[in-house]
Amino acid sequence: MGISIDIHCGACGWEEGFRLGTGSAMTRLRNALDLVPEDQRIRILEILDHHPDSAEDFELRLMRCPACGRLFERMQVSLLYGRNDGWQSRYHCDGCGAALDNVSDPEEISTLPCPDCGSAALQVADTSFWD
Repeated sequence: MGISIDIHCGACGWEEGFRLGTGSAMTRLRNALDLVPEDQRIRILEILDHHPDSAEDFELRLMRCPACGRLFERMQVSLLYGRNDGWQSRYHCDGCGAALDNVSDPEEISTLPCPDCGSAALQVADTSFWD
């Protein structure tokens, strides 16, 4: 079961919702590949087809652009295969192209600047579960 969060800026009123985690339809990575960009999807399928015993870790995560401050919901995928091989999805900002950072703890949200006005007034306005 995943969690939905609505983030709100108390200074400018900016608000956006994000789904995090995995839902019941995402019990296997192959069921969640439509949430991954095509170039990464192709690489993931190559690894899964050649290494059926690979270990998968995947979930929707909140990510932030360190350059412009925008927030994104992205499917983070990590694969371990072979003896010591691994692969991990990487994302870049749709606006400025900088590599995105994971926001690993929801408590961190209140310390982030607003992507719209830059003030440190972000709050989690609402949470709910999704499946």
